[in-house]
Amino acid sequence: MNDAAHNHHSQPWRAHDELPEAVVGYGTAEIAYILSCHTGTQIEQTRTALAYDRDQINDDIITAGASSLLARGQAHITGETVELTGPASLLEYIAAAATRWNHIGLHEADGTGIDALVHIQTPQTAVLMQPRALGTWWAIFARTEATPASLITELLHHHVATHPDGVMFIATGTLHTSDNMFIRAHQDQWELAHTLDHQPPAPTIILTPSELTHRINTALEV
Repeated sequence: MNDAAHNHHSQPWRAHDELPEAVVGYGTAEIAYILSCHTGTQIEQTRTALAYDRDQINDDIITAGASSLLARGQAHITGETVELTGPASLLEYIAAAATRWNHIGLHEADGTGIDALVHIQTPQTAVLMQPRALGTWWAIFARTEATPASLITELLHHHVATHPDGVMFIATGTLHTSDNMFIRAHQDQWELAHTLDHQPPAPTIILTPSELTHRINTALEV
């Protein structure tokens, strides 16, 4: 492990701390540094969800990430120790404490991909990560009181407003289970195919908006 990651101490995020109100952008090296601050099953799952291959991330990249966070005021140095603060500290907490990881794909009716997002949840808070150009990410933070369905349905409505026949795909999983959901508009209702963990594909059903909200919240429970 590089010196920057070894000499690391985060300012612990607390459930009553304020969340960033705006989208926060991160570069690939900054994410690499944040992911290097912990070890364990959950951080490895987060690394996999964000497609960060440990073998492709060297010490120079991680040190550059720490330097960039320091320059942007999301880290400071005490002695020889790097301490993350603000949104970077919150993202570090979520990455290490996550209990559910959701891959969200927005597609045309023919399956052509339009956009992809990663939604990472803990019992206290969550982050929606959207990949952008040159390996950068946009991060939007939310407390768990903002139910998963409120976020998913907002994305879904925006998607079908511009792609009426479009499909949303959600691959949601914990350390022990995984489900797949396919959702598309059906007149003023919603068409859902929900395949439960290691089960045969389920038949498509038609749901009202409130029924879909319930199904999403149940599937993405933490």
